[in-house]
Amino acid sequence: MSNKTRENDIVTEILDAAFDKPWAVYSPEEFKCQLAEIQVEVKKLTPEQEATKMHKCMNLRVQATAIYRKDRHGSKATRKRYFQAFCYACDYLADTCNLQKVSNITPTHFRRVVEHWKSYKAPSTIQTEVSGFRKYCGYAKCKHKMPENKELKLPKREPKKYNRGWLLTEYQQARELAESLNRFDVRDGLDLGWHLGLRIIEACQLKLGDVKQALGWGGPNIKGKGGQVRFVAIETEEQVELLKRLYREAKSKGLTDDDFIISKSIYKGPLMEKKSIENWIYNHRKEFTDPDRQKKVTPGKKPRIDKLVFHGLRHSYNQNREKWLEGDPRKLQKLSQGLGHRRLGVNDIYRE
Repeated sequence: MSNKTRENDIVTEILDAAFDKPWAVYSPEEFKCQLAEIQVEVKKLTPEQEATKMHKCMNLRVQATAIYRKDRHGSKATRKRYFQAFCYACDYLADTCNLQKVSNITPTHFRRVVEHWKSYKAPSTIQTEVSGFRKYCGYAKCKHKMPENKELKLPKREPKKYNRGWLLTEYQQARELAESLNRFDVRDGLDLGWHLGLRIIEACQLKLGDVKQALGWGGPNIKGKGGQVRFVAIETEEQVELLKRLYREAKSKGLTDDDFIISKSIYKGPLMEKKSIENWIYNHRKEFTDPDRQKKVTPGKKPRIDKLVFHGLRHSYNQNREKWLEGDPRKLQKLSQGLGHRRLGVNDIYRE
């Protein structure tokens, strides 16, 4: 990552933290007061040399936020995700094109942002952010129609091409590193991903009551994507030992059934923990990634992806479970249900 990109990331992080407010609930008067407070906060956080850049970015973000407050299309999560994508586009345009009004975004601006995203974002992320960017250009009543995805030549998603799972040695080394750095929350999150196949936000939202239920009923009920609830069956001694340890340690801390296991039981605690774990993996993965991981591939299997992310633990869980269920006539259904997917074909993404 270039120094220029890193500087832009720092500015974006400061703005993200400042603009992370429930904008939809504010009256027009409260909205103005909140924006004034943000301007004061940001001035304190911004280095002197970044002041001009921050001012330009804030100008566009204020306009984007005014649009976001009026948006009622789709779910709250989708609205927020599209708003975030548009904010990132505004940050880049403010810095590189001296844009001052979101309504003045042109197809040339649009292409420039997309080319910038292509240089460092994953294909699936790019497609989501382009959708949000285009949607907000429509909301802003830009004079020109933005180019379609075919014209932009967006990179195609290839979810089935690579094996994203972690090697056992990588998981063990990451776990040991987290323990040595007293990041027991990271250690427990890695354990939940490896042994139970939980998504990172599901691990961060796991409560003591869920662990108690799992020990009593043979598995926890996990609320996943789209509010869909799935039952994760406990099938190995390692899973039982993990749950017992989490329960024992949580009780020793005085936690109640409604408290989160690895996150702080505060407003947005799981979201903050999710970001913290993701950052830890990003900052330390060179220390536990096997340098020869891409060579350790069984003939006829998928090539391994080069960079480890938390979601890869979910792939490892499914691959291990596929071996446990060998010979079971309902193997595909059980694998799909354990991951929280309805379509059996999704299993192909998680296979070796």
